[in-house]
Amino acid sequence: QTQPAQQPDDGVTVAPKLTVDEARISFERSALEVRNHILGCSPDPGAWCMDGEARLKVFRARLATDVDANPGELVVTKRQVFAGCADGAVELLEVQAPGKRRMAAIDWARGTSRGVLR
Repeated sequence: QTQPAQQPDDGVTVAPKLTVDEARISFERSALEVRNHILGCSPDPGAWCMDGEARLKVFRARLATDVDANPGELVVTKRQVFAGCADGAVELLEVQAPGKRRMAAIDWARGTSRGVLR
């Protein structure tokens, strides 16, 4: 086992706080970039996209395989919700619609129009 070590003070920088606009998901990016963006913005400020006229926050997602969808296109199965990206898809796991609590993405998808996220 390794012992923790103090990091050197040289080269230390402070990253600026993420803004709400920077937290917006662009499904035109690769699936890996989209997944990492969601992870990096969770829980605050919270990654988000537009579902029609409503802002949808996305808290958890993972890379998906064997899903063919255009960027932002939703693919909903009995148990999973996928969003297309530039080179594949991510599986949405936990989301929050306006005025609602955080919920499993599949529960949200059962009550939505299943359009295109942007």
